[in-house]
Amino acid sequence: MFCPKCGKEIPSQATFCSKCGTAVSGTARSAVPEEPPLAAQGQSAKAMKEKRPKKKRGKKVLTAAVLIVAAIVLLPVLFGSPDDSPPDNISSSQGDTAGSVSDSETELLAIMDNTHIFYEETIIKAVDEYLKDSEGSGNYLEHQEQILQACHDFLAELENLCQQAEALSGLDAKLETVRDEYFNMLRDSATVCAEAERFLIDFYDLEANIISYTPKWSDYGLPSEFAEAVSAWVQEAKTACESISCPSNVEFEWERYKSNLMFNKEIAEKMALSNPEDQTIDWLRFLSARAMMGRSYNTDGVLFDEFTESIANVLNHAAFQETHARALSEEVWNYVEMTPEEKEEYIFENIGGIELDYDVVDTIYPSLYETYDAFAIIKTGCISGSRSIVVEAEIEGFTQKYVETFDLDAAYRAIYIKPPALTGELNLNTAKPAQLKITVSEMDGTLIEAKSFPITLKSKYDFEWYSSDYGISTKDNILCFLTPEAEAIVKLKRAAVDEIAAMTGDAVQSFVGYQSIFQSNYATTYIQVAGLMRTLYDEMGVRYNMNPYSISGSDQHIQLLEDVIKNKSGLCIETSLVIASALQSAKMHAFLVFPPGHAQVAVEVWNRGEGFMEYFLIETTVLDSSNNRQFFVDQVNAILQENKAPSGIITYMNSDQWYDYLKDEVEHIVDCNDAQLLGMTPFAN
Repeated sequence: MFCPKCGKEIPSQATFCSKCGTAVSGTARSAVPEEPPLAAQGQSAKAMKEKRPKKKRGKKVLTAAVLIVAAIVLLPVLFGSPDDSPPDNISSSQGDTAGSVSDSETELLAIMDNTHIFYEETIIKAVDEYLKDSEGSGNYLEHQEQILQACHDFLAELENLCQQAEALSGLDAKLETVRDEYFNMLRDSATVCAEAERFLIDFYDLEANIISYTPKWSDYGLPSEFAEAVSAWVQEAKTACESISCPSNVEFEWERYKSNLMFNKEIAEKMALSNPEDQTIDWLRFLSARAMMGRSYNTDGVLFDEFTESIANVLNHAAFQETHARALSEEVWNYVEMTPEEKEEYIFENIGGIELDYDVVDTIYPSLYETYDAFAIIKTGCISGSRSIVVEAEIEGFTQKYVETFDLDAAYRAIYIKPPALTGELNLNTAKPAQLKITVSEMDGTLIEAKSFPITLKSKYDFEWYSSDYGISTKDNILCFLTPEAEAIVKLKRAAVDEIAAMTGDAVQSFVGYQSIFQSNYATTYIQVAGLMRTLYDEMGVRYNMNPYSISGSDQHIQLLEDVIKNKSGLCIETSLVIASALQSAKMHAFLVFPPGHAQVAVEVWNRGEGFMEYFLIETTVLDSSNNRQFFVDQVNAILQENKAPSGIITYMNSDQWYDYLKDEVEHIVDCNDAQLLGMTPFAN
């Protein structure tokens, strides 16, 4: 098609001649831009989760169709076809009266119009081809490459169009600013799309060729062989991850996902220790490592959803910018026909704004405070330009006031908010409703937005065995209730020393941990556990509380250890946590063992040498007079003189016995040493 005025060849869809500005379409331009269906963007993240196939243990499968949702579904939204035909009454003249438009203004409008047309000729065209083929060949990766190329083609042409616009003379200062902001918004939007598309293409290759081939236990005969394979796989995955260029605004989520992959190496090392040099298998170490591997596997799915949803948020913000760029071009249409007085007073609305969206938890467990990454996430970014904001957040009665300054630019970013907990004694004895209050202000204190979100604040005794949000077990989080440094544990150990001295005729006058006192490590370990149990019953007066208990449900009320001793009563999980914390404080290796409806403790006889990989099972609920001091003395003598394995509330079991017990009687095992591995610490308040 050719311009009827100057004869320049122009695209068939053009509504203006880019050379002379002559209108070539009689269709009326809409007064208000039609905003793209932003709801579709929110659905995209949900679609990713719904379409991602359930992973089978040992091999994860991620189809290209899943990645397409993030990279493709949003693009038609970002670059939706504008109804951009010019009004019939636009004319070209040098006049400054109302209703007349200068040549430079006309040319600027033409360039903006052609910019949107080029959206359609590049990106929308590539997206349409994908959509037409989505039920056909299914060559998703090829289509993603085509869309990525379309983004690059658009960016290249955008620079040409930008140069044409910058070469225009005679624009007033406001229009020069608008012109620059308009092209910056589109440049930022398309650049983000290209970066996200490149990342997803690379990630698809990583997922399809490496991550999906996680070693399966069933393929290996020994834990040591399996551990070696996992270590090699982790190294390969690490190298591949480092070769991927991640968009800077999703680096936090990407790093968490990678860290979870790398966590498998530590699990593999733990697995290898369960079968050193092909010795008898240490079933406690092995099964707790398997449980930790299951935790990592489930966490992988959660973190995958989080970082891919973050990419969707990046694209949502790009859509936000493109929408305002189109709205800004509409403002230009109105602006050029204003009188000089009207132009002087007019303020463009689609420049310098800020996007604010929130994700907030609905329930907080104070006991699990250290396991939360954030209580709220603010998803934000400028429409254009940059600005600084002050974010304040607080949960009255639970946290201190959080105050932080953030410098924002046109890129999307997520602000993770977790106010520090208040110090001192808090009123957290019962669950109660609360409010998470968030304010966002300018640097000078001008309020931008204030929000208040209702949450349920659980008591400090509440624990969540199972998270319905993620559909995963959180049993290992019980480690947050271990308090080896608590004053109550210090007092228990101090009193246990007197009991140990009495049982050994002053042969042992300290809590020695793994130090050789007797000629048998079995006796040394046994006497320390016996001292703790005798002290808990006789000195502290603690009795077993037989109230119902199960790890199969969701919530569990668990006393803090000092309350167990103060109240002289505890459930099996509570007395087990007391003993396990005391053993931990002496640097001894303890496990929490969970038969159905019950909790017990296992302690390794020794961490090296004699008794290494062998354990005592401790029944912490037998707190009665039947296990008197003489009973334990007799057991120690039997170990020393007859080499007899102890039984009773502290029972020795060899590898075969542990295998039979664990496979038939136990639902879950938690290695107390994993508290350090997982970075779990108790709530300090």
